[in-house]
Amino acid sequence: MDTFVEICSPDGSILHERFSATEAVLGRDALADVAIVMAEDLAPRHLKLLTSPEGVAVEVLGAQLSLPSQNGLPFRSSLLPWGEPMLLGNRQIRFARRPFEDAGQGRRWAVPVLLLLLAGATWLMMMSDPAREDAMQSRIAPLKLFEYQSKVRCTAKDASPGERGEAALQAARSKMQRYPFAAADGLSAVALYAEAAACFERARNGARSTLAVVEQKRAVDTIDEDYRMLRLRLMSALEREQYESARREALALLALLGNTPNAYVDWLRRVERQLVLELEEKGT
Repeated sequence: MDTFVEICSPDGSILHERFSATEAVLGRDALADVAIVMAEDLAPRHLKLLTSPEGVAVEVLGAQLSLPSQNGLPFRSSLLPWGEPMLLGNRQIRFARRPFEDAGQGRRWAVPVLLLLLAGATWLMMMSDPAREDAMQSRIAPLKLFEYQSKVRCTAKDASPGERGEAALQAARSKMQRYPFAAADGLSAVALYAEAAACFERARNGARSTLAVVEQKRAVDTIDEDYRMLRLRLMSALEREQYESARREALALLALLGNTPNAYVDWLRRVERQLVLELEEKGT
């Protein structure tokens, strides 16, 4: 029997999904049974869903920071009765045994109630202190780390393209080895991998070009996941008023992004300064 899913976002958009298996997974992975692919606050496999005659048993997979809540109470495992909403991040989710298009009044109240709940929570957080007020007011999009990579070209001058490709590949590997200790080296490594691939392509060495591309993708995946988790931990610490932890995450993000001129980087610096003031006031 099919299970129907309704996902309501704060902007008023509604996503309908369905799955047939008794057990399913919800997450941002495009291959998840219930996929919310643009949700950066979710893990690729975030929730396990187990259907029963009473409703859907929801269980958080792993040590995720974004917990669902039911009736205002966060949980890691709970039975959600059919049709009853839960909040996950900034979205409301319900499960039913029939399509929500046929659910009558239920669909009309879902988004307004969610918007009111989120507006109230945001207002309370913004009234608490300057650091969180700045964080909540900011709607600056995080810096996209690798948009420029398609523009990287082979810079072989005094060496052949093949020789420059080998040099760039070895330099990229060295920087990825240093990445755990010098985060900005990770971004440099990705650029060097891209240059190595371009140089090998010019040298008509397809095997080495493919190798550089594969290693670059591995580096991008690692850095992207670290970047996502740093942002998530920062916002979680701010919301919990854990200012020392929040400052640590902000500094880690700044170490990764370096001196990149960007509005998001400027916002991080501003938040870090406000956190220092907050900690000084508390004598921490």
